[in-house]
Order: sequence, then structure tokens, then C-alpha cells
Amino acid sequence: MDINLNKKIKYYSKGKSVPLTSTIVTRNHKLKVPNSLQKRVYDDFQDFKYLSGGNLSETQIKRLNSLKGRIQASRNIEKGKFAEISRLTNLVDSRR
Repeated sequence: MDINLNKKIKYYSKGKSVPLTSTIVTRNHKLKVPNSLQKRVYDDFQDFKYLSGGNLSETQIKRLNSLKGRIQASRNIEKGKFAEISRLTNLVDSRR
């Protein structure tokens, strides 16, 4: 069995931010939320921004839970990330 592991190795320039398992490591060795995840949280939140609560459909509940999961994943990387969006999604969730 001949496995070529070199195809999995990537080299980056010194001082460049690099992706690492859905996380960005900056040149200062700090973890940051990737732009793609930030955009998904923002875009998904736009769907819920104007909900007044009440009865949510099963699809809306699943999408709300996915959004809350993405917010939590972001907060695991950067504490306090999306604080206001988190507060508002919890408010929508508590009204159902």
C-alpha cells in the first residue's frame, strides 16, 4: 500500500494568515472566525431579523437551530462574537 501524503501538505508564506480546520490563524498567532462562516451567520440572520415570534414552521426552527449552532461555533473561536445576533436569535427562539 503506497500512500502519498504529500498531496495533503500545503506550504504558506511566513507572516500570512492560514486556514486551520475551519479557523484562521493570523500572523500574530490569534484565532479568527473565517469570513465564510461570518457571512453565513449574517446571511442566515437576515431571514430571522424581522420575525415577530409566534409559530415558526418546522423548517424555520431547523434553520434557527443551525444559525444558533454557527454562532456557537464562532464564539468557540472568538469569545463574544455575534453577541447581538445571539441575543436576538435567543429572543426569537424564546417566543415560539
